[in-house]
Amino acid sequence: GDILKCLSCNTFSLFPFPTREDIKELYQDLGVFSNVPANPFANRFLFKQYEYLYREYADGTRFVTKTCLRLAKAARPRVLDIGCGRGILLSKFKRYLPTTEICGIDLDPGARENAPVELRDNILIGAVEDIPPERKFDIITAQFVIEHILEPVQFLDRIHTLLAADGCVMLSTPDIGSR
Repeated sequence: GDILKCLSCNTFSLFPFPTREDIKELYQDLGVFSNVPANPFANRFLFKQYEYLYREYADGTRFVTKTCLRLAKAARPRVLDIGCGRGILLSKFKRYLPTTEICGIDLDPGARENAPVELRDNILIGAVEDIPPERKFDIITAQFVIEHILEPVQFLDRIHTLLAADGCVMLSTPDIGSR
């Protein structure tokens, strides 16, 4: 397909937009997000020296985690990370607040398989619609997910049903037009 830019609002969109079958193939069958290729620079000296700094300060997870924990009203917040992948954000929540209850969900079966062993029991395979509506979370995150959702309004409505009173939601999406 093509990437189209709206001249009025400067947003971008794929055309044609992926179908449910396309999304199933990408996220469930091919595992495009859980099958991370080996980094060709992993054995270089500077990579080994600076990778930790990148993971700690530059990938955005520190900001998301600390902001959500500051905004959450609960003393022991329940966290849901939608599109959790291998649990990188979940591990940050656990590190900053070890007593917090964490749950991740991802369409990709490899998400759980490729997560650290200590997180695997906290990762569900499926869609946000698979979480029982009576389950409530104080923090819900969806990092780089909403741009992949076919029906975003329904997705946001579903998040709202899972959000505890005084809970917070942190969504982010890439900006294709940024540098």
